[in-house]
Amino acid sequence: MNLYYYGGILQNSVVTSNSSVGSGAGVWSYYSGRTINCLIYANIANGGSAGGVLLDLGGEVLNCTVVSNRANAGNGGGIYFNTGGNTVNSIIGLNSASGSGPNFYVNSSGSYSYNNCPGMAGTGVITNDPGFLNSVAGDFHLALSSPCIDAGTPLSIIAADLDGNAR
Repeated sequence: MNLYYYGGILQNSVVTSNSSVGSGAGVWSYYSGRTINCLIYANIANGGSAGGVLLDLGGEVLNCTVVSNRANAGNGGGIYFNTGGNTVNSIIGLNSASGSGPNFYVNSSGSYSYNNCPGMAGTGVITNDPGFLNSVAGDFHLALSSPCIDAGTPLSIIAADLDGNAR
């Protein structure tokens, strides 16, 4: 069972261990939906693309961690951009896909990435390991030495991270 929303907002949530027979196992954001301050991990799209997030007709992923998701029969294990969309201040990595783009797959133009760690080509992208405390055990908190801590651009809609720490 995935989370499907049309032009809405998914905020301060943990989306994990979902599977789908098609695409969009974790989150399917349709028509400019916003996914804000979420942890999306260990979701599996068994029959299509987008193990973690499917951005369909726009949409945004803001201040999220999208890790350890799989697209077993398609592209974009972490995030699949279908006709636009963007990611800002997010950690996207350790995802896998049977097709192209284990972390990102862009199906059309109009997608962009800003201050992601690590991320696709874009402005302010950090390419170093994000420095999770223990990703194998599902602990995606950042070590104090992580290059991703406070590396993003301040967004007026985000006051704190998932643990309640001011950002």
